[in-house]
Amino acid sequence: MPRVQPLDELIIPFLADLACANCSHHTRYAYTTDLAQLCAFYQGSITGITREMLRNFFVTHLHLNPARDRKQAAVACFLTWVYRNDRSSHPAGSLLDDQS
Repeated sequence: MPRVQPLDELIIPFLADLACANCSHHTRYAYTTDLAQLCAFYQGSITGITREMLRNFFVTHLHLNPARDRKQAAVACFLTWVYRNDRSSHPAGSLLDDQS
């Protein structure tokens, strides 16, 4: 089983993978900003993320449409990457179902 890592430690390799995948500079910048906001909101490990925590995070950004939609996309992409790359056994990618 992988070591439980703080959220912020997982974001660095995620962003590096985005760069290797040739994602645009604008996408990487936006994802960096969105995930930094998530880290400021939640300082725990990836395994502590719950639907309720994500709902609370997104509620704080209700006034930012369409930026809120991008934040949801950034977080969904990151959580899916975490799970698919065996960074956690936590089924993080499924946490975003029906977050709207």
